[in-house]
Amino acid sequence: MMWRDIAYLINKNNKKRLVYCNEKSIRQSEFYQAGLLDIKPELMLEVRAEEYNANNGTSEVFLEYKNIKYVIYRTYQNREITELYLTVKAGEL
Repeated sequence: MMWRDIAYLINKNNKKRLVYCNEKSIRQSEFYQAGLLDIKPELMLEVRAEEYNANNGTSEVFLEYKNIKYVIYRTYQNREITELYLTVKAGEL
């Protein structure tokens, strides 16, 4: 798989780490489910599963992509790929 874009995972201490990613469309069902929680999905990025692991203790809860800082509100791992679902936190633009 070709990795077309670059993003930066950011931990709670504002330390950034470069990852390669692909931008993907958000499914309609995601808009519905996130809307139930008052979340507005902005973007979904795919990264290699080994690049992001929510349970590895790094607390990478933010992501910077194209000079915009996002909050990772949900992840989904599918074998070698992890989908990162992103929203813009108020005051982060």
